[in-house]
Amino acid sequence: MVTRRLLWLGPLAFIGLFFAAPVGRLLGDAGQASELGAASALGLSVDLGGLVWFTILQAAVSAGLCLVFGLPIAYLLYRRRVVGQRLWRALLTLPFVLPTLVVAIGVRAITDGWGPDGWASNGCSALAGILIAHLLLNVSIVVRGVGAAWARLDMSQEESAEVAGAGRLRTFWAVILPQLRGAIAGSAALAFLYCATSFSVILVLGGGFVRTVETQISLAANDYLDLRTASTLAIVQTLITVAAFALSGRVGWGVAGAGPAGDSGEPHSRVADRRDLPALVLSLGPLVIVVVAILGSLAFKALSQPDGSIGPQNFANLQGFGARDLLDISVLDALANSLRNALVSTAVSLVVGTLVAWLLAHSRCRIAARVLEALFMLPLGTSTVVLGLGWLLFFAEPPLAL
Repeated sequence: MVTRRLLWLGPLAFIGLFFAAPVGRLLGDAGQASELGAASALGLSVDLGGLVWFTILQAAVSAGLCLVFGLPIAYLLYRRRVVGQRLWRALLTLPFVLPTLVVAIGVRAITDGWGPDGWASNGCSALAGILIAHLLLNVSIVVRGVGAAWARLDMSQEESAEVAGAGRLRTFWAVILPQLRGAIAGSAALAFLYCATSFSVILVLGGGFVRTVETQISLAANDYLDLRTASTLAIVQTLITVAAFALSGRVGWGVAGAGPAGDSGEPHSRVADRRDLPALVLSLGPLVIVVVAILGSLAFKALSQPDGSIGPQNFANLQGFGARDLLDISVLDALANSLRNALVSTAVSLVVGTLVAWLLAHSRCRIAARVLEALFMLPLGTSTVVLGLGWLLFFAEPPLAL
């Protein structure tokens, strides 16, 4: 028992040094920040109320779109049997696992020309692109989370409702929805969390017309070097994301439990028929077409040459330093750095995460286990921009000048 308690020292020191201390430094700097209503000393004007309102609004609309498209697709791919079922699931999950910057660039490529003066000529076209990107990135959260729960429901309840004369909509509303309420609410909260912390999508597709708390933090810290304003905005962003994180864990299956993605639900499913055609035409079909269009557009642009020909020359140029030698390192060197960082991060996460999981599994105090579990899950619900700014401030001075 004593040895088990001592084993907690390592993970607690890890989370304290690399999460609690940087966030605590942000709190300290935010407490010293001046009023945000006026322009800062370096000329940065921050409309805090407008930023918070728009950040929450665009995240809520994006999460709503994920539900509108995701629920019919979850029904089609997890409650019915269709040709190419696993392929459709993989295609819908692909944007989620791709870097958000790649998806944002892909959306911009296929929507180039929107507006009278081209891409992002106004805030409406920029916002439309952002919502499309957020839908593609996060709809798989709803599909896999709700779909896995849907696949486990007893089919006999639906059959009994149909025998009693209830149509599909009434059966869904009266029989299925009450059983899926937790999974739906949890997946919606999680989609909201990811959309509220979106950075690359807003940066690439916003066109300067659209800004959120996340992008304003970067602007204050990097362009204006106003770390106090950035710190205050970071705390506001943390409050938003922590609230969404707590809600997702309370109302559904939580941030870490998107359900057994590999569960096909085939033992409890029937072959799709004509009545399932609206779900295919209005939900699954359009999203699959957009995903394929994005991948095709990226591949076409990667192979296109300045003279209009098609060839692999762009890939050969990755070993250089750009057309005008503006890069500090080659793209291949950057790729090597990314792979190295990913391997090191994975190794550290595996060691710390496995130890924490083992300690939580053998904990005798449920309250303490829940508190510790929430503590170690909290960084997942915290904005990466907030964490980066915290590291920038906390590890900028000796003895921990990393």
